[in-house]
Amino acid sequence: MNLTNLFEVQKTFEMEHMQELKIKESLPMSKKLLLLQAEFGSLAKKAGCCNCLKDNNEQKDDIFEKYIYCLQLILTIGVEKSYSEVNVETKFPELDLVQQFLNLFIDLNDFIVCSYEDHYITLLEDFLSLGLSLGFMEEQIFMGCKSKYQH
Repeated sequence: MNLTNLFEVQKTFEMEHMQELKIKESLPMSKKLLLLQAEFGSLAKKAGCCNCLKDNNEQKDDIFEKYIYCLQLILTIGVEKSYSEVNVETKFPELDLVQQFLNLFIDLNDFIVCSYEDHYITLLEDFLSLGLSLGFMEEQIFMGCKSKYQH
């Protein structure tokens, strides 16, 4: 999957947003990574990994909103690190949702310890694969991101 377009839109969005709010610099990387960890936990909770939740459309919408927000954070990190020319392979994982979330925390920790592009790509691939497990199609994810930028 080629995400170059989403990276470009994210970079433009950030620049415009910072100008609009008169912000001179963005959050430090350490705060972005901590925020991403917290948001992964929130997404896991919304997805029902921590308890038994009823399955309804409003819940799915909430999960999708949180998923897109996490993806935007991941894209922001990629833009800042200049990792925006990546192609990723998504696959439907054989692991259950709990294990996929645990793997995301491991991926993020690996990236925190050593911020190489291959660690970033692994994080991005696993996160996009999680989206498939949550029932979101690639086109739906792209459209969800783009609609967030338009608000």
